[in-house]
Amino acid sequence: MTLRAERAVSPTDGSVSWTVVDSQTELTSENHRLAADARAAQTENRQLKDRVQALEDDLTASRTSLRRMIRDENRLLPPP
Repeated sequence: MTLRAERAVSPTDGSVSWTVVDSQTELTSENHRLAADARAAQTENRQLKDRVQALEDDLTASRTSLRRMIRDENRLLPPP
């Protein structure tokens, strides 16, 4: 639990008073917000990793296909 002091100025006589305020509620709210942000970031990270893996798989398949095409074309060419 965190405590903080707040200064209050009386509107009638201008006297200053200090009040200790419990900021546990504020900290709990901030903690919940940060936890939700972290979960959202983890979900996005997982989705992006999946997308990267899919793109890498596509690239590998394209390279394999291109090599096969080049090899087939080279077989059809007459010797020099």
